[in-house]
Amino acid sequence: MFGASRSTSNASAEARRHEERVRREQEHEQRERKREQQRIDKKAERNRKQKEKAFERSISLPSEQHEARIVELAKRLDEDLAAICNGFSASLAWRVTPPQQIPGMLIPGRKPVETRLLLQEIITEICRYIVTTAAK
Repeated sequence: MFGASRSTSNASAEARRHEERVRREQEHEQRERKREQQRIDKKAERNRKQKEKAFERSISLPSEQHEARIVELAKRLDEDLAAICNGFSASLAWRVTPPQQIPGMLIPGRKPVETRLLLQEIITEICRYIVTTAAK
């Protein structure tokens, strides 16, 4: 009779040890997932800050240099070029000066204007802020 209770006791102790091992493994996996998520979040935050700094530096450059800087940034951060371009465009849009503060900006008036000159000035202003590439 004592032999049967010992084997039952051993079996229940083994079951408890197994449950404890499984619980510890699950906790370990959960901690690892949390650490990995924290690493991902830190990397994303670092990349965001780097993008903001790069956008600030690029905006002050002539528009002809924007594309090269954006391509270089996308390669350095190993991110999608289209996503970086969209971020740069959005960043640029927030920094555009209101029209009344742009030197030489035409303010609507009652006098007739020469359309060709007006359009050329508009194109010149747009090209200062938009990155364009030659059509192939």
